[in-house]
Amino acid sequence: MRTTGLAHMPDTPQVAFLGFAERAGPVQEGPFTKWNVIGLKSNILTFFFPMSLAGVKWALAFRNIGGGASPVEFKLLIKNACGENVGWLNMEMTREASAAPPVQIDQPVVSYAPEGWTVILASSDEDPIVISRPGSYLVSQVKPNNSEETVVVFNVFLANPPALTSERIAAIKSDPSAVKAARIEIACKNCPSKVRAWVGLDRTSSHEDFSWYEEIDDEFVCGCGTTKLDLRSIKRNLHGLLGHPLGLPSAEIRFTPLYERSALDELRINFGRLLDSDPPEEILQKFIQANPLLLHQFPAESLFFKPAILTFFNADFALVPPQKELIVVEIETTQTRLMTKSGNEAGPLRHAFDQVRNWLHVIDEHRLAVLDSLGIKRELVSSVRGVVIAGRDRGYDAEHLRRLKGVDRGRIMFLTFDDLAFGLAALVGKMSRL
Repeated sequence: MRTTGLAHMPDTPQVAFLGFAERAGPVQEGPFTKWNVIGLKSNILTFFFPMSLAGVKWALAFRNIGGGASPVEFKLLIKNACGENVGWLNMEMTREASAAPPVQIDQPVVSYAPEGWTVILASSDEDPIVISRPGSYLVSQVKPNNSEETVVVFNVFLANPPALTSERIAAIKSDPSAVKAARIEIACKNCPSKVRAWVGLDRTSSHEDFSWYEEIDDEFVCGCGTTKLDLRSIKRNLHGLLGHPLGLPSAEIRFTPLYERSALDELRINFGRLLDSDPPEEILQKFIQANPLLLHQFPAESLFFKPAILTFFNADFALVPPQKELIVVEIETTQTRLMTKSGNEAGPLRHAFDQVRNWLHVIDEHRLAVLDSLGIKRELVSSVRGVVIAGRDRGYDAEHLRRLKGVDRGRIMFLTFDDLAFGLAALVGKMSRL
């Protein structure tokens, strides 16, 4: 890493670790560079080992970097809890001869205050640091006399993702940012040996010479014998990348997004045509089930189709969001009457609300039994609410419709099918601007 624009610098260098950035990018502001940073943390969660820190941004603060025109070098050594060297983070800085910002520059300038701290975002892309097991890792600054001074201790933990059940796959498909496939390659630095694994929502697709993740060996031993890695967590957890990839990026992992803009636009058009045809409820149910992205405004860890509420009822959909809720969804038809001419709630819509209230009552009375019957862990649900999706916006007075949608119905939310269509159109527009 090389920076410019550092003015006169005192003699005693210091470095502080601010955290790992989940996302960080430089933004030019006049002759200077500022960083947009999201998600600083000192603990790392990963679904599997080994994991590489290639591409990971280290947020570091420097003070008293030193004077003179020669480059200033910083070396950070990373060790595991057993004292074994894991890797290095090497940095080099240069300074401008003048403290005043130049009028024109060829590269970004980092502002420097002699008595303050200068923040830098660095990475170990050239010589990636590989973490092979969970635990605590010590980061030390290596001084010119080869002494070591501790900068920080960070922790790496193994997290086990939810099983890739049909309900989990449906929930993943309802996420606009979902991944349909992921590939990882692990190679020895000293010989051509490597292991390649892939995972996807659809195993029938082809991924060249990559092996399905559950079929790789438990251990990777390279041809020259210098690299030996435990691959069992990859065999068990690589599917976690399909849902919500944890935290930090890695240069060794390649993702294939589930949705492209053209596919979303086609879905928007087809859904609009379906609504205009005034189909029966069963057809609407099947279309949403085939395209769960239409429910993307309800982020879910699990999505159920036609779930049974014990032996009493069947909802059309049920979702378990990360907020520890159970959401039960009732859909009607596009022709469901919403209001009377005077703007009051019409009988067919009132019947739908009453039906969902009955569901909520049964779930409240037998919550544990309902969760057990659906295979939902009890600790994942602390509250229950309902959603009714019915009718179209057209044909109603705009002010009456606004009031109808704004009524506080407690635990029941109301949407029209046009609300689903507008949400999808907004999503397409957002992707068009990316």
